[in-house]
Amino acid sequence: MKGSKETKDYKNEDVLEEDQADLGSMRYYERRLYLKQLRDQGGFGDLEMDFPSWLVEGTSFESNVWECRFGSEGNYVRMSVDFNVSLEDGSLLTDVANAQLLRGFKAFLAVQLHPRYNNNQRRQGETEAEIFKCGLKFVDHILMNGERFQLSKLGLNLMRKVDFTDYLINHTKYPASTYLYSYPARLAVLLRKVSSGIMPSDIELIAESFPFLDEVSPEWERELDLDDDELLRARAYIYENALYKNVLGIKQYNSATFTQILYRNTLAGKSLVPKTFPELNEGFTWKTEFPPVPVRNESTVPVSRKMLSRHFNAVRLMGLAQQLVPGLNFNLKVLTKLTYRSVYKRIPKKVEGNFRSLPGEVVYKLIRDSHVYIRNNARAIFWNVIARAIDNKVHGRYVKANHRSACNDKIRRGMMSNANKYECWLTPFSERDEEYYEYFRSDKSLHDSFVTLMGAYLIILGALTARRQRELLGMMEGNCLKPNKNPNLPENKCVQYEIGFMAGKTGDRHTKEFLTVPIPRLVAKLLWTLKEVHQDCVRLDLIPKNTPLLIFIRPDNLSFRQMCPTTYNACLSTICDFTQTPTVVLESGQVARFYVRQHQLRRFFAMAFFAAAGFKDLDALRAFLGHSDIQHLYTYIVEITPGAMLQSVKTEALAKAVLAKDSSIEHLNTVKYALCKMHELHDLSIKTIPELRMILEKAAACEDAPSAEELAKLSDSEIYSNLKHLVASKLIDLVPTRACLMTSNGVQADIHLMVRVNH
Repeated sequence: MKGSKETKDYKNEDVLEEDQADLGSMRYYERRLYLKQLRDQGGFGDLEMDFPSWLVEGTSFESNVWECRFGSEGNYVRMSVDFNVSLEDGSLLTDVANAQLLRGFKAFLAVQLHPRYNNNQRRQGETEAEIFKCGLKFVDHILMNGERFQLSKLGLNLMRKVDFTDYLINHTKYPASTYLYSYPARLAVLLRKVSSGIMPSDIELIAESFPFLDEVSPEWERELDLDDDELLRARAYIYENALYKNVLGIKQYNSATFTQILYRNTLAGKSLVPKTFPELNEGFTWKTEFPPVPVRNESTVPVSRKMLSRHFNAVRLMGLAQQLVPGLNFNLKVLTKLTYRSVYKRIPKKVEGNFRSLPGEVVYKLIRDSHVYIRNNARAIFWNVIARAIDNKVHGRYVKANHRSACNDKIRRGMMSNANKYECWLTPFSERDEEYYEYFRSDKSLHDSFVTLMGAYLIILGALTARRQRELLGMMEGNCLKPNKNPNLPENKCVQYEIGFMAGKTGDRHTKEFLTVPIPRLVAKLLWTLKEVHQDCVRLDLIPKNTPLLIFIRPDNLSFRQMCPTTYNACLSTICDFTQTPTVVLESGQVARFYVRQHQLRRFFAMAFFAAAGFKDLDALRAFLGHSDIQHLYTYIVEITPGAMLQSVKTEALAKAVLAKDSSIEHLNTVKYALCKMHELHDLSIKTIPELRMILEKAAACEDAPSAEELAKLSDSEIYSNLKHLVASKLIDLVPTRACLMTSNGVQADIHLMVRVNH
């Protein structure tokens, strides 16, 4: 056995790599003897600490770069961790002077996946990677605050309970790029600094080869704290330094360049993949006529209980790391009063509803206007756009600069149909003045008309199918319509059509389930038209056959691409400007317009369905929307349904149940008994709330149901009005619950309604 008879140098990585390869062949007592020898030389004497099973490629605890492979049985996630980072005094974490701090951080990370603290078992690769990342993120938080903690001098001696609490409450929320790494703020500061040397003459020179340079988005659409001049210089700097990359035909800036600069002294921040900010991209700047009415509630979403628990379990292991590496200088007393409950109590409660719902009349009118626009313009727009794309492909007639001409003679002469209607291809965003939108609504710009048309399609598809945006974007021409028959033909009049899509929240991140749900014939006809356009584009070699159904044509080079979320939302905004959806005055005094988004159309469908069908078809709505939990669905409905409408649905459901001979609503006898007692009161409204509550409490305590004779004395109108008063007063509530019933096929979930008396 290697190493059992001779003294090994534990600090020598070559020796460790050699012995690590021999560990698998050692017998039990040989392995114990070897680990004891490691402990005597400064190791832990623990196989999963000195040689964690998830460290591969010859790396061990002592390595300055860890090559990690998480998971088992082929379900692996790879990750690399480089400890060669600088501390606040300029020294490296891997320097001899910082050996104890480095060893403490490594021990903290190693115990995250130690079998002793994970039920002695390995988990799926993604789960192990997420657990490990929780430890990495906390170490990164400490490193980014190294100057405050004086890490190189004092280790973790200055860390207090408030530091742990602040981290768990404020820095574990999603996304980590914003709440932990402060990427938007740091990126804005960096761009402001590196682009300060860009002069106006430089901008003019760059604009000659970068025609989109000056097309900056309005301030209300920006996410970075940059004014017009700063944003212009930042875009010029990115272009001048070749930091743009081509993504689906649109140039986007390369985030990796900036994350490497901003987070070079972190363990996980260097590999951060943050979102890109549209105001920096070369692509098209989508301007709207008005600022948008906010679609999200202003309050931020707090960290979820699941993620808080995972991060709490991770940071608590800092105490164990201190016991393993006393030189870490962490005060163990800090953790004595840090409990999950004490932290959770301080987390702001989530405001019900992340998104704001649209007024119903806005959606109804928008659907009607969209259908009219499609009926009157679809054929002419599609044919003209395809003709321009073919002409451009065959003759190479148009160059990128042509889109900047408000009225291009070549394009006008090349129109194959409706030549008198379309005057130009596109009015550039940078050249749109106050009178542009009047011209835009005259429908004389072909590209604008195409964007408007696609927005009209998306409005109807989104509102009447209630699919998630990514489900619609992922539809394929070959299987989006079931059965694949022309709905315009008389012989298919009675066919029940379904829409096919890859479900957004089934399966896992790698495999999604293909689902179909019923759709109206109108939607089937729209899908059929989009299928025909897609087939024409494939036949004409304008797009590959495997391109998703929803496509978009770039205004600069007239090439078709699959639609992305940005262009999807731009199409929705364009149809809203064209049809002039209502405007409102915000609290700030600013006039804003309702610009519809897909999640709002989905909510509109749920609200309309619930208002029409009530509780009886709640499970059908759950299945249609793709929700897995009935309680989650009901919370969703409560968030979006106006109070009066919700009360009406509950009252109607209760009234029907009381009048029916048999009902499955739990505790309905309480309501029946209370109604009979209230029948004696000629005017229910004169009774105070406490008196009515007392009647309900007595009714709840009564186990027997009222007799048929007593119920017969109640008129339908009396039952409805009394129930309406009780529901509106919030004395009673009707809520759905989910029970699990055992069937021959296994466990089957069933939905039940329950009356709840509010004490």
